[in-house]
Amino acid sequence: LVLDSMEKTLSFCNIIHQTGDNSVYGDYEKLVNRYEKAKAEPTISSKTNVKGKYYARKFILENEIGEAYSKANLVISRCGAHTIAELLALEKPSLLIPIPWVSHNEQNENARILKGAGLSEIIEEKDLLKIDFSKYIEQMLIDINKYKLNDLSIRKLIKQDAVEIICNEVLELFKDQGSTR
Repeated sequence: LVLDSMEKTLSFCNIIHQTGDNSVYGDYEKLVNRYEKAKAEPTISSKTNVKGKYYARKFILENEIGEAYSKANLVISRCGAHTIAELLALEKPSLLIPIPWVSHNEQNENARILKGAGLSEIIEEKDLLKIDFSKYIEQMLIDINKYKLNDLSIRKLIKQDAVEIICNEVLELFKDQGSTR
């Protein structure tokens, strides 16, 4: 999807893209090559001007994710619990694409939490080819101020004192085991 919409999307924004490292499909190499080609020789048929930059990463590491989130006006992502918690804590606008084959439908449930809170739109994977992906992203960016946390009670899902809670639990475990540390 990113490969097919790259030139059009880069005509109005930058892309930070975690591609994964699947050697069978070679996504990372295909995407980087497509970007280099698009920069060097814009095609007449694409009728786009690649103004944006494409930052491909096989993986965005834990010490890099904060920077990626801070630079992003819009996050496009799957809907795992950690990602949803991060997006909620940062109140980051997002376009969510739940994995349809998870066993308990948790990705859809997670996505609905952020949508209900006003931060997200959801596109089902089966519907991705029915939409103009670049146009959808562009419209969300135009309307970015619409994606604000509108349910402040949802903040209770984010434990503000998580470090303290974890430390206390660890200390209790040590006490229960008779350790003096």
